[in-house]
Amino acid sequence: MIRVGFTGIVAAALLLVASASEAHVRPTSDGQGLTTGLMHIFAEPAQLMMLVAMALTFAAQPLRRLGVPLAGFALALGASLLLVAIRGSLDLPSLLPGLTVLAALIAAAALSLPVALHTALLIAAGFAVANDTISSALADAGAGAVVVAMPLWPLIGVWLGVSLFIAVLMFVFSRAGLLWQRIGLRILAAWLAAGALLSLALALRGLHAV
Repeated sequence: MIRVGFTGIVAAALLLVASASEAHVRPTSDGQGLTTGLMHIFAEPAQLMMLVAMALTFAAQPLRRLGVPLAGFALALGASLLLVAIRGSLDLPSLLPGLTVLAALIAAAALSLPVALHTALLIAAGFAVANDTISSALADAGAGAVVVAMPLWPLIGVWLGVSLFIAVLMFVFSRAGLLWQRIGLRILAAWLAAGALLSLALALRGLHAV
């Protein structure tokens, strides 16, 4: 019998991303509040791709392997949001696509990582999301801005929204027990790797051009 729950959740997630991505929201200094932060991930395609790639590395994994990496991600994201908001973001345009390529290739090859390595990968992802989020806020604040006054509620919203998003994806992908489901997720990972490789090449070209 076909597992309608698995395919239904994936389809609903794709529809949600497609509709929500039209509204570009950022946790900037205008204080739009908790909702702005919660919806932030759907307005950032690069972050979205990386989180999907990271979650794909947990395809068909037992649930007990999800807890520690997810906790590491949430802690790294929260701490990095606060730290980067106070100290300013780092200029790392190749970090997001680089991590996306790495995670997508791991998922496409169906490699099973040790829990410690998986956790380290998600900690790096948490920092990358935080750094890119604050970098976007600084860009919106205008040229010459070093640190922007970030309201607390949008930051909390980003933390909750992103953490919940990747947690749901990790759970859904870990339930991919059927062969056709695993093959489909590996194909998705390969497509993500190809797209991220293009983004990484453009980012590296931009660095060399500076």
